[in-house]
Amino acid sequence: MTVISHAHYDLLKREILTAAGFKSISPADCRVISALVTSKTKHCISETTLKRIYGFALSRFNPSSFTLDVLCKYCNYNSWKEFCEIQIQDDLEPSNNDFNWNQIRKKAASISNLTLQAARNRAGIPYHYVIKRELVNAHLSEFIHSAFTNAILCAPAGYGKTMALCQWVEDRLELNAANLRNDVILFINSNALINALQSRRNLFEWVLALLGCSTNEQLKALVNKRQGNGGKFYLVIDGFDEHVAGSDQFQVVLNYLLNGLSICKNYEWLKLVLSLRSSTWINYRHELQAGNNTWFTGFHPDSSKHNNVPLLSHKEVNELCLKINPSLSNTISFEAAETLSHPLFFQYYYKHYRGNFSLSSLNNVCLYELSASFILNNIYLGKNATEKVFIIKSLVENMDIRGGHFDVEKINVLNLLKQHNPAYQELLSIGFLKELSHNNGHSIHTCIIFSNNFLEHSIAKTLLSYTGSKFDDSFAQHFNDTFTRTGNKLTVLKWCLMIAIKTGQQKSLEHLTAINLNSAEKAELMMFIGDLLEKECSSMKENELLLQYFKQVFSEKMFDYFFSLDLINPAYKKTLLTMLRFELSSDQKILVQTALGIIAVIQLNLKEVNIRIGELRKFDQADIEAFAIDPLNCLTAFYSFLHDGAIPDEAFNKLDRLSFSPVLRPDQLKPCVANDMLFIQGAYTMLICGDLYKVVRYVNTVKNIYKTDEIEQAETPFAFFINLLFGEAWHGLGETDKALGIYNLIAGTFGDNGEQLSPIIKARFYSLKIKLLMNTSREDLIIDELRCVNSIAEDSGNKILKMSVLMMLLKHNGVLDKYPFFKRQAVHDLTMIINRNGLNRNRFIVPDMVG
Repeated sequence: MTVISHAHYDLLKREILTAAGFKSISPADCRVISALVTSKTKHCISETTLKRIYGFALSRFNPSSFTLDVLCKYCNYNSWKEFCEIQIQDDLEPSNNDFNWNQIRKKAASISNLTLQAARNRAGIPYHYVIKRELVNAHLSEFIHSAFTNAILCAPAGYGKTMALCQWVEDRLELNAANLRNDVILFINSNALINALQSRRNLFEWVLALLGCSTNEQLKALVNKRQGNGGKFYLVIDGFDEHVAGSDQFQVVLNYLLNGLSICKNYEWLKLVLSLRSSTWINYRHELQAGNNTWFTGFHPDSSKHNNVPLLSHKEVNELCLKINPSLSNTISFEAAETLSHPLFFQYYYKHYRGNFSLSSLNNVCLYELSASFILNNIYLGKNATEKVFIIKSLVENMDIRGGHFDVEKINVLNLLKQHNPAYQELLSIGFLKELSHNNGHSIHTCIIFSNNFLEHSIAKTLLSYTGSKFDDSFAQHFNDTFTRTGNKLTVLKWCLMIAIKTGQQKSLEHLTAINLNSAEKAELMMFIGDLLEKECSSMKENELLLQYFKQVFSEKMFDYFFSLDLINPAYKKTLLTMLRFELSSDQKILVQTALGIIAVIQLNLKEVNIRIGELRKFDQADIEAFAIDPLNCLTAFYSFLHDGAIPDEAFNKLDRLSFSPVLRPDQLKPCVANDMLFIQGAYTMLICGDLYKVVRYVNTVKNIYKTDEIEQAETPFAFFINLLFGEAWHGLGETDKALGIYNLIAGTFGDNGEQLSPIIKARFYSLKIKLLMNTSREDLIIDELRCVNSIAEDSGNKILKMSVLMMLLKHNGVLDKYPFFKRQAVHDLTMIINRNGLNRNRFIVPDMVG
């Protein structure tokens, strides 16, 4: 590797631009300069080499002696050696011993602009789209006005530290240009410290020599007679991380920096800003903070996180999206903002959709696809791909996944890492892996962990490798054995499914039935599958394999798994619509249309309810009446109740007749998810008639003829709904003790907070809880439970839940009187729900609710 002077190298780059007639440079200009150099010197310096020199392409090494000599000849010097000697002579020439602050400020700005230009060229999105980071600027502003002389910008790889630092440096330079400040701003990359180390000068002397101040008299003038009317000197070093050099060389550079700090810390006008990764700070903070070195970090004292460059906020994502495409709506949803909050993934999303940048492609699958793009480009298509894949697999195999431990002690894999050190260093440099050191008081342990959601992808690939990359029953068994706990389990399974679908294993969905999942996990997985298949369907013309897959008959086993009672909620709609693409039987189509109608009722989307009623009417009446409960009859009753305020007697008479004479065929009593849904649909249809004794009678009948033992055990979603209906009915009839007993039975199974419940079940659970609190001395807890209801309704789109709870509270005198703010908000929310969804005002507005 060629050893060069960083200062002379920067001077040569500026002279090349001057000789070529450029004030600044873009990637396209490198081709022009290459042609000019060839024309003048008769030697070829490629466009790619010039891009490396000016920071448009990654450069791991300094340019060769041949390249430097040719470029010097282009600038009218005989060689690189001669160029450096002339610069050294210029530095040694006698000059005015009075230190010229303005002159050194301009030289520092010139070097900083070169560093800025190189950093801009590496931006993941066009730099003119980059926005200012509010919290980063606040952090550095607080540092400027503090007594600290050293500050850090600290975050994991890909959080946008460099771009945030560039924005801040540009702002400081603009203040200087406008004569509002008189500071020296020297912005350099940490690679420059290697050249500084080789200069055999201390950091302070090297920096000043870089700016053309080399005589002892000038140094004394700076220290003893600082000019500039109170200006400060900011040394800003970007990317101070051990991956830039080997660990041994980094330690030498670190010692060099620390020696420089010991010299500079006595001058309050000298300030250092260092950007580095969180892992570097954790591993070396004991050395950086040794002695009297104090750093302005901005970390919360009680936080274990070492990060002062946060992910993009909702406001910042919104600003960034509108800057790229002003035609987007003025408000980006919080779900979209969360997906794009990681700057690294925002870059990949922009690159994929920059031709027509919009947010229409954002869904549950998007974050996985962005991660997959990063992994493909940096692991499987990069240098040392085989070695990197081997290291990743070996690290996963050394984890205690069953015990919930996802880090690896470095000493346990030391031989492996030494054998494939270049690949390991690359995994560290791209932020795929990071090392963390822990001091237990007796010794220091270094462990290796995966960054971001690369952990789950790595585990998924490793698990699939054990079954020949096949998602089958053998894989399902191995998956269940590996994940005895829930942590990371669902994310790993999503990766496995995505990999299987992308590799043509569409039939692998059938093997999901063998995976152990609770209701909440299953609900979330169904949303993911719906988005995944929908995305694949959108490109069906290019995916003939998937097209053939949808032509197959949907097995009963698959239908029962995908069509689950506890999954019927607004987020499940995509999955149901995807199911309609398959070859379904008439019964299955009726059930799917019914579920879509129930979801429309939950969302209070009367237009959609009417559409589903129209779809059901297209079937033969005999097919509809073949079910134990008439689904069309129930949906029509709900539509009439919500839209017209009417309670159709015919619908309730049919259900009431079932309560007195339940004569049903064996297939109508067959335990299955279809009958589960229909019996529950009938029960909730009975609820709107207002006669709770009829509800109790109906539910008792169902309990006696269908899944009796299961209901008594109260451990399944269907049993939950039946028992919940009992509880709500008994509460309405004033039988509070019976209702409380049912609540305790449910809470004992699912927990007081219902964390393991799917959204629709959790919604009813909180509803019963609020009803019971209204009859106790702890009515103050209702406000907290109401917040939970609002959160569930907001997340799942369950409007009918929120409406029914608000109506119940406002009709119950005295519950919200102690909380006038909440009462006013409740009245407002209920009024907005009724007005915006076209509900019958005479049915749902109660006189004493208003005012």
